[in-house]
Amino acid sequence: MPDYVGKYSNVPAEIAAIEAIVDKFQKAIIAHDGAAINALLLHDDILFISAAPQKMIDRVRELQDPDYMKKRPSGQAQGFVKFVSESKMAIEERFYNVKITEDSGFALVVFDYDFRMDGTVTNYGIETWQMFKVDGIWRIATVAWSATPTGKMPDH
Repeated sequence: MPDYVGKYSNVPAEIAAIEAIVDKFQKAIIAHDGAAINALLLHDDILFISAAPQKMIDRVRELQDPDYMKKRPSGQAQGFVKFVSESKMAIEERFYNVKITEDSGFALVVFDYDFRMDGTVTNYGIETWQMFKVDGIWRIATVAWSATPTGKMPDH
């Protein structure tokens, strides 16, 4: 194997800048600040998608969209931004085991998460972000996650 395999720049200042983005994202959810989340994204229509169980994919294909999960969904990030901005209940996404790998203007952020509504964990899983440094600023280019529902919802 070549000696450069597995060697990434991982510049401490870049890792710190990415950690700051992670922190801003979490705080924006709590503050219901969709505009702040939008400012962290590379553009308005990034890939923003959750893995779905095959039964759900089959059902959506049968009832709504025969091409569901066969083509790139559009507007998902903006739907989340709208949800954050308009939610009347307390919402929070907590991140655990955050791992950042940075290499020459590209970064991969991987973490465990749980999503809370009015303090109740509604789902959890693993989430990944791909990030690019553009014009000297780190931006989120893709968000993908698994979602295991807890079956619990807040009492509202």
